[in-house]
Amino acid sequence: MIKRIAVIELYYHHEVVQQFLDLLSTAKVDLTLITLSEIHSYLELEEDQRIETHVFAHRQAAFHFLNANTWEADLCIMTTIAQDYKQWSQMRWPCPSLLLVHNWYAFTQPLNHLRLKQHFSLSLAMKSFYKILLQREAYYKKKLLAQVDFIAPFAIQQSHVDHLADRASRSYIEPLSLLYEKVVKPKPKRHELFTILVPGRVEAKSKDLACLEHFLEHLLRSPIGAEVRVVLMGKVGAALQNRISQWKQKAKSIQLKEGYLTTVAYQECIQQADLLFLPLKAACPYSIYVEKMGQSKASGTISDAIHWTKPALIPSFYPKPRGFENLFFHYDKGDWSATIQQIIELKNKTQGFPKTNLWSKKQASAQLLYRLNLLLADAQ
Repeated sequence: MIKRIAVIELYYHHEVVQQFLDLLSTAKVDLTLITLSEIHSYLELEEDQRIETHVFAHRQAAFHFLNANTWEADLCIMTTIAQDYKQWSQMRWPCPSLLLVHNWYAFTQPLNHLRLKQHFSLSLAMKSFYKILLQREAYYKKKLLAQVDFIAPFAIQQSHVDHLADRASRSYIEPLSLLYEKVVKPKPKRHELFTILVPGRVEAKSKDLACLEHFLEHLLRSPIGAEVRVVLMGKVGAALQNRISQWKQKAKSIQLKEGYLTTVAYQECIQQADLLFLPLKAACPYSIYVEKMGQSKASGTISDAIHWTKPALIPSFYPKPRGFENLFFHYDKGDWSATIQQIIELKNKTQGFPKTNLWSKKQASAQLLYRLNLLLADAQ
């Protein structure tokens, strides 16, 4: 029976840490948080949460603490490992370990999914040479995967990753669900216009900017162009800033929430939206690798739509999450008129939109703890 869980995050997924802490605290489990000061500054910890916190200024200090094995837990969860693979592969854990993998190809099949196979550049070639040959990244990833007890893809549904892992290995487990129904007091809308939100950073790395531009052009020319408000968010570069300025000149209803948004500010943007538009790329670069969005990599904005019960327009290549099909609508980049018609229909039915079948926070926390206890029992 699990009494204490250690949550370790030394890179950047503070939102995943927040979800784990919220759910596991609700389950009345003692927690140990091992993280960096920058990540800790983003977390919203409540006074009644039973969390033993170890915060470090840099990763080497955290590694020294981890290797000293002066801490105890029944299970440790690494929410992200994005580099330092040699050090992680040499770690000797005092308890069973579970690793969340956000970029499945890069971690489990790195040499098969190199960006160089699709796009060659001198800088990318040099970076690949450094990571593969000098840092021996693929070797230490393989060693790390063999060393941890459990490996969970951070994806929404199991069907997307069944074919990616060796299912004969008991180390690979089904994705962990961290979703639950948000119970919040409805806030009055600040704008009367139907609001379409493009959540997440507006960047060429993960967003199809040409798709976004075509969508905005067709939307603004449509009969409902004057009846909608489009909100973009995130840190943008100078080139993209110019394009957004041009879009805003065409329509005053386009707004940019620029820079980093706190968790509270981001959630408020989601709450104020009537519809999410997700211009995701099918192929998503990650370091020197390429991931397939919706298959080897999940978009956090999909989870946001489910979490806050917001209808969302998603590209046709992205599978609708099982159990939440009524929230998602596929768009076809070759038929924007059909997409505009979908928006008109959604605009007319937003008030009576069906609820998702999400559990309450208490139910979700109990299910998460049950699954973790089951993992340890099966491993013994």
